[in-house]
This record gives sequence, structure tokens and C-alpha cells, in this order.
Amino acid sequence: MNSNNQRTLAQIFRHPMTHNLTWRDAISLFEHLGQVEQEHNGNLKVTINSQLTVFHGVAASDVASPDQVNQMRSLLREHESHRERQSGRLLLVLNFHEGRIFDLADEDAEPISVVPLDPDGTKSHVHPTKHEDSGRNVQPNHDAYFEAVAVPLEGAKEIIVFGSGEGASGAMLQFLPWLEQAHPATHQVVSRSETVDQSHLSNGELRAKALAHAVA
Repeated sequence: MNSNNQRTLAQIFRHPMTHNLTWRDAISLFEHLGQVEQEHNGNLKVTINSQLTVFHGVAASDVASPDQVNQMRSLLREHESHRERQSGRLLLVLNFHEGRIFDLADEDAEPISVVPLDPDGTKSHVHPTKHEDSGRNVQPNHDAYFEAVAVPLEGAKEIIVFGSGEGASGAMLQFLPWLEQAHPATHQVVSRSETVDQSHLSNGELRAKALAHAVA
């Protein structure tokens, strides 16, 4: 959230109530938090976290009325309540090349990225590199990668794991039994695991899919 939106948020909750909150500033804040649609009849539709709020008569004035400011407060309190309900919920998107960890409570945060390489860049892949696999029976060395993935998951209250379609040898199906042995407390809060088409889903789509399955 930029400084202008932060000022607008503070202005909405100011006491005594502000009487000079411009719709331009309010719309900028709502566009940051969700989706905004300005209708031909002068109403404004705002959707945040799937909750629709309609502000009537927006086109009639450049400044929000006290009733409209109260309506904004209710919408933003519900948004904050939603963030609190999602706090501690993480999404792990895992494959052989990268683990991405999303904070489901913070839609603005970039996911944490963990790549399966040790300092030498050769030994900690989930399965052997071409060099390791050529003519030798080398067991995959995935512990260092999995440990690096597990560390940011510690303390979560719920974890959803999305793997990719590599079958029984997939990274997710190797990681979960490893996690149960190495970090049983973290494994206990894994609420769901499933295979998804990672290459065709954006970060936003992955987050939305996870939120649809998160425990209420």
C-alpha cells in the first residue's frame, strides 16, 4: 500500500469524522484492495474478498458523505477481519525446481522462493542431476532442499500444499512423508495437498485456489 492509500485509510477512520474525503482517493484505495466498477447511474460497486458493497450517488459529489464514510468503515473492518482469519495460513507450491511459499493473509506479499541447490550448486536437487544420474546409481539428495522449504513453514496454523503432476515420484509426495518425520508439528497443520497445473496458474490464481480450500 502506497503512502497516499495509507493516508486515505487513516482519514476514513479519523475521529471526529472527516468531511473532505474525496472519492478519487477512496477509489484509489479500493482499487488497491479489490475491484471497483463505476456504473452509469452514478453508483460505485466495490468488491473486496468476494464481498460486494454498493455506494449510491457517488457521481453527485466529489466528496463522500458521512453515511458513505461509515459504509467504507464497515467494508474495511470486514476486510481486516478477513485478513486476521487468514493470518498464519500458508500455501506451499512445490516442484523439483522451486518451492514457493505464499502468505495467504497478505495478498501484496511476494512468495518466498526456495531453490533446490546447496552452496556447490550440485548436490541438493530433489532428484539427480544429469551428471549424477549418468551411469551411476546415485540416491537423490533432497534433505537440504526440503529443510530449506520447511523452515519458513514453522509456526503456521494451516498449510496447503500444491504439487505438480510428476506422479508417485513428485516432489510433493516425497516432501510430505519427509516433513512428517523431520518436522511432525509442522506436518500436523497440513490441511490439504493436491496436484495442480502450476505452469498455467498465476500467483493470484494459486492464492485464490488455496483460499477456497482454507479452513474457516
